[in-house]
Amino acid sequence: MKKVGFFGGMFDPPHLAHIEIAKHILKKGLVDEIIVCPTVVYSNKSQGIQIASAKDRLEMAKLAFSDIPHVKVIDMEIFENGPVFTIDTLRKLKERFPKNQWVLIVGEDNALKMGGWKESDAIKKEFHILVYPRFSPKKYQDVIDMPIYNISSSTIRECINKNLFCKDLIPIKVLDFIIEKSLYCQSYGQDH
Repeated sequence: MKKVGFFGGMFDPPHLAHIEIAKHILKKGLVDEIIVCPTVVYSNKSQGIQIASAKDRLEMAKLAFSDIPHVKVIDMEIFENGPVFTIDTLRKLKERFPKNQWVLIVGEDNALKMGGWKESDAIKKEFHILVYPRFSPKKYQDVIDMPIYNISSSTIRECINKNLFCKDLIPIKVLDFIIEKSLYCQSYGQDH
C-alpha cells in the first residue's frame, strides 16, 4: 500500500520551508508521495496586505514544487465557493484512491489547534498524522525529528510589500512569478 501525504495550506506564497519539509518527509521515507493542496481563502487581505488570487497561489505552488520528485500539486480545494474542511477532502481522496494510505502533514501550530477542526477526533482515528515542528522540538508529542524553519508566508508578503530582501526565503521561480505579477505590493524594486 502506497503512503501518500496530504500537505494543505494557503501557500501564499509557498516558501523554502514548505519545500524542505516535503523533501525531509520523503527522504526519511515517512511517505512515498506528497499531494500539495492549496486551500480556499475567504478574505483577500491578510495583515493589510493583499493576498494572491486562487489561480496565482495554485501556479506558485506548482512552480515551487515542480523540481521535487514524488510531489504533486492539486486544485481540489482552492476554487471552492464555500468552506472546505480537511476531513472532507481526506475522505474524498480516500474514496477516490482506496489503495493509498492517506497521511495528514500538518505544522505543530495547527496540530495544537486541531481540537477546533471539524471532526478532529475522526481525523485522528481515520488518518495517520505527521507533525512538523514550528516552535521547539517535541512540544507536540508526535512531532517529526527535523529542523525548525523560521519562515512564514506572512513574513515574505511583508518583506515584498516593504521592498526588503527575501531571495533566501523563497524559490527563485516563485519570486520571479511574484515580480512578474506584482503580487503583495504596488511596485517591486530591483533589490530583492
